[in-house]
Amino acid sequence: MKQHKVDIRVIAATHHDLARDVARGAFRQDLYYRLNIVTMRLPALRDRHEDIPVLIAHFIRRFGKDYSLTPETLGVMMNYDWPGNVRELQNAIERMAAINSGPVMNVVDLPSALQNNFGSDSPVYAAAVGAGTQTAQLPLHRSPPHRTRLFLPTIEKETILKALEEAHGDRATAAQMLGIGRTTLYRKLKEYKIEN
Repeated sequence: MKQHKVDIRVIAATHHDLARDVARGAFRQDLYYRLNIVTMRLPALRDRHEDIPVLIAHFIRRFGKDYSLTPETLGVMMNYDWPGNVRELQNAIERMAAINSGPVMNVVDLPSALQNNFGSDSPVYAAAVGAGTQTAQLPLHRSPPHRTRLFLPTIEKETILKALEEAHGDRATAAQMLGIGRTTLYRKLKEYKIEN
């Protein structure tokens, strides 16, 4: 058997406080120090709703789709707390892409946890059913009437512009705010022909 030398980096994520777990003896100290080279604390998705449109665009591209969302659908997603964080959002987009033949994803395509998040008295509900009445049942068998489409590249571009504005043009800070690498931001700036 031939041995090959490799140079790798391990990227690990957890919702535990590993330093506290090490102190309690619940996590191996040697493993903790092997992993704990660069630590990044990322707030829960419920605390950074501005990332949701960018993540939606990313996941739709990942699943090879060219879909867009109705404003009502995006509204529901922006007003949901995402207890499962980014993984729950990814699963929601994957599910929606799997059951929808496109090109527009509607409120009725959302997972039940998101549909249950808004009540029948909400404006989003009324817009989704297109009836304007508060007693209508959400029609799971058909899509709501045609709504204005929100194209995810447009949402992504606007989110990047907003981050650049808040960062006063500092690209490194904007990338950090968006939760993406600087290289990714530069690629997006070129893609969307954004100059600052």
